[in-house]
Amino acid sequence: MAHCATYPPSTVNTLPVMNFASSLARNRIAAAISSGLASRPMGWALANPACASLDIEIEVDAASRAVDLNQREADVALRASTSPPEHFVGKQVGELRYAMYAAPEVIPPAPYNLSELPWLGFDESLSYLAIARWQRTQSARPPRVRFGSLASMMQAAVEGLGVAILPLFAAERQTALVRLGAVLDQPRMKLWVLSHEQVRSNARVKALSRHLTREIPRVLSARQQAAN
Repeated sequence: MAHCATYPPSTVNTLPVMNFASSLARNRIAAAISSGLASRPMGWALANPACASLDIEIEVDAASRAVDLNQREADVALRASTSPPEHFVGKQVGELRYAMYAAPEVIPPAPYNLSELPWLGFDESLSYLAIARWQRTQSARPPRVRFGSLASMMQAAVEGLGVAILPLFAAERQTALVRLGAVLDQPRMKLWVLSHEQVRSNARVKALSRHLTREIPRVLSARQQAAN
């Protein structure tokens, strides 16, 4: 019987970074998923009935760091990046768009100055991201709270802790959040399906990669266009 994906309880309804050991010899695929992408783009693709026909078991486990494909910590990666690292092969499957969001009680009566609102920021582990650099230019004061994951930041925004820059595909589905202004033209992040060049010829890696590169652009585009 085919198993399309196995998610440990800690990953359900979360948006973590994924990390686990390679297991190609056991008919399993180890997939690494960048922060913010686990339960949405990857989940949408795996939920498609066509995934069951792959006859592949995909194990997903959460971790707090990006994996190293060079060390074979994963076989396939779904990663948001401006460009893929050296020795990785794959395809760009989309472009992530962002906007500012907050709970209604955080937003004062108009007119108001965005830089004076209580902002939620990124901790050092995510400070290199384009969205983190953008956030630092918007606030007149230090962030009210800093986070090491977009999942935690979005939940904090829902709870009314402050304003956050969030990806459209996730935040637009949160009815407790209000978008502040239009979709941002910048920053944007490219989304890639990647594998290491040493495993790209493996039949199971190729099958999963083909499925992801077919399904993710379709669902991601539809979700983001609906927000515009």
